[in-house]
Amino acid sequence: MENQLKEYNKEELIGVLKEIGYNLEEELTIYMIGGCNMSLKGIKTTTKDIDLIVQAREEYENLKNALISLDYECHEEAFSKDFYKTPIIVFLKNNKRVDVFIKNVSNQIELTEEMSRRSREYNKFEKLKIMLVSNEDIFLFKSITDREKDVDDCYSLIGAGLDWGIIKHELKFQEVKVLWRFWIYEQLCRIKTKYLITTPLENYIWKLVREKWHLKPKDFMNGIQDERYEKDKDKNA
Repeated sequence: MENQLKEYNKEELIGVLKEIGYNLEEELTIYMIGGCNMSLKGIKTTTKDIDLIVQAREEYENLKNALISLDYECHEEAFSKDFYKTPIIVFLKNNKRVDVFIKNVSNQIELTEEMSRRSREYNKFEKLKIMLVSNEDIFLFKSITDREKDVDDCYSLIGAGLDWGIIKHELKFQEVKVLWRFWIYEQLCRIKTKYLITTPLENYIWKLVREKWHLKPKDFMNGIQDERYEKDKDKNA
């Protein structure tokens, strides 16, 4: 599905948001979390999909009704057993895609109150208020995927400048879940392998990985090269 998608440029993205705003039944605030956020900030030129979070099921229904009125097809069945790789709800129209999450992404990283406070309002189109989460929080959301484009986006975010202290602080609010630490470490290794950089987050996440080693996924680090993992994996077993 993803390879067939047409990309949004900034103007097209704003056009879609305006359409949604004019077709909502009630006021709605959305939090944009992915490449669309980066496009609106000028960090990247295009994005393949619109990734956004709403806070509650009722807000989702409001958004769903607006998208259906705009002739988007709703694919709620996209929520599968591989929930950590699949958006909760996908909306499609003419090879354009909107991915909607309710409160959290991948059942691991939640839109917390701290994230909401760090977000900045981009604009309001009729009944739609658009919030852009911080670059630090985009980095977190993109660190729990294994898509090549997210590796590239993470690198772009690093280039734009990140406060690693904010990221470490935010992860304390995410402690209720476990798997994210393994996925983030894998992503940091992908970034290091492709771009030959080591982030200040790597040692911190590795410590968190070791704390929950008994809960690591069976496919942890499959196909990913990392000297520290190779050296310590037997020690942690």
